[in-house]
Amino acid sequence: MGLWLRLSDYERCRAVTALAAKVDVSVQSQERRLLVVDDDPLVLDSIVEYLDDSGYIVDRAGSAVEALNRIEPAETELVVCDLKMPGMDGLTLLGKIRDQWPGVPVVVVSGAGDMDDVVSALRLGASDYLVKPIVNLEVLVHAIERSLAQADLVAQNERYRAQLEQTNAELKRSLRMLEEDQVAARSVQTNMLPAQDVVLTSGIRCQHLLVPSLVLSGDFLDYQAIDESRTFFYMADVSGHGASSALATVLLKSSVLRFFEEAKLDSQLTITPLNLLTRIHQDLRTANLGKFLTCFAGLYDSSQAELTYCVAGHYPRPILCVEQKARFLECSGMPVGLMESLYCEEKTISLRPPFSLHCCSDGVLEVMNALSLSEKEANLLDMAASDFMTTGHLTEIIKSYCLGQHELPDDIALLSISAS
Repeated sequence: MGLWLRLSDYERCRAVTALAAKVDVSVQSQERRLLVVDDDPLVLDSIVEYLDDSGYIVDRAGSAVEALNRIEPAETELVVCDLKMPGMDGLTLLGKIRDQWPGVPVVVVSGAGDMDDVVSALRLGASDYLVKPIVNLEVLVHAIERSLAQADLVAQNERYRAQLEQTNAELKRSLRMLEEDQVAARSVQTNMLPAQDVVLTSGIRCQHLLVPSLVLSGDFLDYQAIDESRTFFYMADVSGHGASSALATVLLKSSVLRFFEEAKLDSQLTITPLNLLTRIHQDLRTANLGKFLTCFAGLYDSSQAELTYCVAGHYPRPILCVEQKARFLECSGMPVGLMESLYCEEKTISLRPPFSLHCCSDGVLEVMNALSLSEKEANLLDMAASDFMTTGHLTEIIKSYCLGQHELPDDIALLSISAS
């Protein structure tokens, strides 16, 4: 089959390339383990000696069968293989290496007249090929380095892919847990809401609608009869969205419950909208959640025919409708929990039945088809005056908006209080 390199040529080229091989190549090739396969002992010795001087750890095999026995899956990083060998030839060896150790690159060597074998070798996965005779063995070193670099890149990509798959699997597990947590939290939040469309002992009818833009809502509302003549109600819109805002609604509900329980035990604690908002403000500041809320809180006393209320930065303002005439309630105040101290005005007005009082979150404005903010406010007044400010009518508006394949931009809430 002939020599790769005549010994005299080898000695001549070695003197020229030794310095480059030892300075440049050996740094890259240090500790890389190779297997050289050739049935010619002289050629095998010369190649092994050169590669050993170039900084590789080199194993040798005199036949393809011996090569299969000497390949160490965890150690052999590249095989240099002649194609023309007696018994099992190089192509057969290449195919077996591809099947058993697909990550090990193979550099094949073929005579100038064996190009068909070279094409077959490349199809079988050979990483490079060289044509005999190889006068300068530095060419072989560069072919080895290219093949090793390519194999390293493939192995690195495989590691990255495996890491990515593992990360994706962990993210999916975390996402499932998060979704389960959100569903559970949504159930808790829903259970905190009052009953829908009820007439309290005070004779006041209460309705509400709450549609979150995400799984959890930052809007919250509640109402309850204090006694046979007094009804307390409120709506709050927590800053932000998602779980952190929903957590603030739990704190809100807890503050309200504690406030009413303490009011039962302490005759000095008067149940008023301002006193309630002051308690909520203190609890928000103490909790240090980084959240604030806009709020409308009202107390209607049917025995006195009076409505006492606060509007703590809530927008749009609540709408009072009497005799089919609607107007926004006048009141001023800063959001609860925003500043160190609470600033909020409390007002009391005379109000006899029949009337209806409507409060909605600013998410309602986002789903209204109007060009300007003033037009949207006018639409709200028209809806209230014509008895369209109802949970059913608002639900239709939301459905119409979503049919345009829009996601809700914000939580939507509506609280309606009425007396006939």
